[in-house]
Amino acid sequence: MDRLSAADVMQLITDVGPAPMQIGACLLLDAGPGFDTAAVRRCIADRVPAVPRLRQRLVRTPPGCGRPVWLDDPAFDVRHHIREQRCPAPGDDDALLGGGTVNDVILAAAAGAVGRLLASRGETLPALVVSVPVSARTPASAGHLGNEAGVMPVALPTGGDLPSRLDRTAAITRARKAPVPGTSAVLLGTVFRLLAALGLFRWFINHQRLVHTFITNVRGPSRRPRLGGATISGVVPVTVTAGNVTVSFGVLSYAGTLTVTVVADPGRLPDLGVLTGALRQELAECGPGADPRLRGTHPKQVEGEMPI
Repeated sequence: MDRLSAADVMQLITDVGPAPMQIGACLLLDAGPGFDTAAVRRCIADRVPAVPRLRQRLVRTPPGCGRPVWLDDPAFDVRHHIREQRCPAPGDDDALLGGGTVNDVILAAAAGAVGRLLASRGETLPALVVSVPVSARTPASAGHLGNEAGVMPVALPTGGDLPSRLDRTAAITRARKAPVPGTSAVLLGTVFRLLAALGLFRWFINHQRLVHTFITNVRGPSRRPRLGGATISGVVPVTVTAGNVTVSFGVLSYAGTLTVTVVADPGRLPDLGVLTGALRQELAECGPGADPRLRGTHPKQVEGEMPI
């Protein structure tokens, strides 16, 4: 019997308010003639049986019988999960940031970009507290999936040039990494469940003073797979903000290209363009002609794509 794990319970508890706490990705396909929504449905329907969790749902147990369990959904129909929606062409602010790099560079660049944004407002923030997810998962099979992650809050410098900030960021993250990543999920899960039971969880996430932002960095495949005969040319991570966190960063490497998605609350961050422009400037410092102190971290040209 596959019961809901403690980490799964924490995910459900935090999934409150108008913005669901799931994350996802937008796949960019080089589709040819004959590729349509029906083809995608057939392709996914053929592959869903290999990943049982995708066709399962949670079933509550009788009182006193433990946590809910995962069971196959007899009403599962792939047509309920795949539909066509036409999207407008992306603008300049939606361009991808190309090139592979290391996690510390991303953290240092994002902190510097927020520092530049605040400076444009006449504000200062010596350190940006970032919540970084860390995985506690051991190698898993398609039949054994679940939420096995914790969070690592780190206070990152926002001032100075990128090379100096990178050195300090790398030292901070090395010191903050626990021997067993993700163990914080156990403690957080207990606290969050208590807050939820008291009806205080939403108030907590709307008034918390623990972190300023979220940065999620995931390493994707190094080669471009195909979906129903169409090559997946790019992957754009989709994240959310929650509570009083105004902006979050989703980072995904895919086939030699690094994509950064910045998601913000438009009511609290009307100058998003300033932030994305500052982030571009930060990452551009890792490109060709970069400071020698950044040697070895700059993006590389991959299959004709130059970093932006």
